[in-house]
Amino acid sequence: MANDNDSGSSLLAIVGAAAIGAAVGATAALLLAPKAGEETREGLKVVADKARVRAEELKNKVVETVDELKQRMDEHFPMKCSEDAEEAVEEADEEAPAEA
Repeated sequence: MANDNDSGSSLLAIVGAAAIGAAVGATAALLLAPKAGEETREGLKVVADKARVRAEELKNKVVETVDELKQRMDEHFPMKCSEDAEEAVEEADEEAPAEA
């Protein structure tokens, strides 16, 4: 069970590190390699397009991982929380003294 949680945390750490690295790299590129305005805008467009594609890929990976974790949880704990709550209410009703 700890491994499931660790894999989710690891994925989030990787996604966060990738986002920070991309932002730092883009900033450094702009500051250290001055170009004409049109070239800079075109470069930014290319970087933004690549970042958009990468973000979509990461989002899909996160969604896939969350779905896998949900499936594993359903396999290990097949009863849903609402069913647990209903069962608890029924047990409490059975154990409660009848009111006059």
